[in-house]
Amino acid sequence: MKEMSSRPKRRLAASGSPPATGSMVGAVCWLSSAQFFIAQIWVALAWTTPFSLVQNFISDLGATRCGVFSKETQLFVCSPRHAWMNASFTLLGLTILAGGVLTHESRRPGVARQLARVFMVLAGVGGVLVGYFPENENLALHSLGASAYFLFANTGLVMLGCSADGDVRRIKGVMVALGLMGIVATGLFFSGRYVGLGIGGTERLLVYPLPFALVLNGGLLLLERRRGYPRAPCEIS
Repeated sequence: MKEMSSRPKRRLAASGSPPATGSMVGAVCWLSSAQFFIAQIWVALAWTTPFSLVQNFISDLGATRCGVFSKETQLFVCSPRHAWMNASFTLLGLTILAGGVLTHESRRPGVARQLARVFMVLAGVGGVLVGYFPENENLALHSLGASAYFLFANTGLVMLGCSADGDVRRIKGVMVALGLMGIVATGLFFSGRYVGLGIGGTERLLVYPLPFALVLNGGLLLLERRRGYPRAPCEIS
């Protein structure tokens, strides 16, 4: 016979629980993507030759010696703080990869969630290759890493938007829109149609959406954890 004095058991639906610790570590990783933008400003300020957001590749900031390394731009590159930029590329790649794996459970189950994790890992590996192999030292592996990022970063961002859950759903449309913009920019970049943005401007249009969106994504996950939101109604049994 069930005792009348026994207390009701409160159960919280898993889908309504605050993000787990692993997801929070992943959120911090993604929030740190802001360093990528700061590093570019810091490194570019050290240039004594002109640096153009429209004509220079982002990778020019990581060139380890002075010279002309691109047949497309034919620009003289000399980056005194190249080590900072290559460290930034590598760190961005690692945090994209780690965040993609660690925040997996914070997203809505489905095919989009599975693809988001795979694409984040591939884009992250690409970022690491870009930083570890500067354009003037090993162009083949540098280009391989850049291509991996170009191909998977924005498709992964669309998948992140499609699988968004909790507070991150607030920016679902933003993530999908940024990802689609990046995909269009990727097509323009590889086709050589720069629509007035220049080769450097078009490259930035396809590179920047992911780290920008990850900063927003990571921040919302951390806020969600702090507030313990969202929480589903407790079931009484």
